[in-house]
Amino acid sequence: MVKFDHRDNLPDVFRTNRLAILPVTRGDYRIGPFDLYAPLRRLSRPPRRIVLSGNLETLTDTAVTSETIALNLAFQAGITKSFLGGEDLHQTAPGRMGATPFQFRVRTTTPTGYSTIATSGVQIEIDATYETWSSLVIVEAKLGDPDDFLVRQLYYPYRHFIKAGVTKPIRPLFFTYSEGVFSLREFRFNDSDCYNSLEEVKAERFTIDIGKMTRDELAGLMAQTVPTTDLPDVPFPQANDIKKVVRLCENIMVSGPMSKTDVERFFHFTDRQADYYLNAAKYLGLILYEARVTPQARLTEPGTIIASNGGTRRDRNLAKLVLKHAAFRETLHSALLNGSVPDVEAIRTTLLRTNPGIGQEWNGTFKRRASTVRSWVQWMLGLIEP
Repeated sequence: MVKFDHRDNLPDVFRTNRLAILPVTRGDYRIGPFDLYAPLRRLSRPPRRIVLSGNLETLTDTAVTSETIALNLAFQAGITKSFLGGEDLHQTAPGRMGATPFQFRVRTTTPTGYSTIATSGVQIEIDATYETWSSLVIVEAKLGDPDDFLVRQLYYPYRHFIKAGVTKPIRPLFFTYSEGVFSLREFRFNDSDCYNSLEEVKAERFTIDIGKMTRDELAGLMAQTVPTTDLPDVPFPQANDIKKVVRLCENIMVSGPMSKTDVERFFHFTDRQADYYLNAAKYLGLILYEARVTPQARLTEPGTIIASNGGTRRDRNLAKLVLKHAAFRETLHSALLNGSVPDVEAIRTTLLRTNPGIGQEWNGTFKRRASTVRSWVQWMLGLIEP
């Protein structure tokens, strides 16, 4: 009831009154106007490609369904070691434990200032710890690509190890996995007694190199896919970022069924945008969702496969689902034949032919649909090895 990993997870009464909650013992909490979350800046540099060696059949990038699997995969691939500077890593003491007592200051918002918090035996949970000859690394891991995180999940373990007598420098690490990309961010606390003294030291993204498709393989994928007729009761997609459709499925797998309000909060969407992406996932057969009947989106079997897989396998499966629909097939065929993706005016002609019930008026809705076709075809072309 008190686990709010991101600011958007806070209940309405907390957000309205600018409140947050901190555990202070194993069963006691402090509620106040505490500034507990830190934003995560967007990492724009392309991910560094790492080769996974060792012939590990039970640990691949095709079934990353938990933080533990993502951490193990990054460790075995050498991603964690590379990010931390190349020293040998020894996995030590993660898990749930009672923290040594400590006291700290936390920034408040109303009034502006600081409040002093004393903890005693508070429970902490650490996703991973790695020790090198020169430092101790503590890790908080998440699936997905959040906009912020709860600093407490790094700060409490950090203070625990200081009070427990660890003499090596402690390096807090925030780790995420989404859509085949591992994002690692190292932080430091400039004042160990101050919760809000967090500062990013460095950040980098990685992906495991398992090879891309060739142009002929993508064309073959289109040839193998059996076309289907678009259902009249499922709106044609107006959601340009197909990766967000994947993230939606990932989050449903991890967190359970999502209402439209949940989708709005997860992506910071407007009401209309949430509709667009729920309908896009429904169009591809990834979710069961009908606002009046089943107000929470649930994964179908294909949706579970997409959410469970990673890398080339996920891309192939998702491309197959897209290519079942005539407008996308014809647009990709044209792009492969002519060397460029048709513009939205040309795609309009394709849509009028393949989806006669879509209407004739060249309005904002029609343009968004044509733009989605173009964006998804560009995504499929991006799967080809340059």
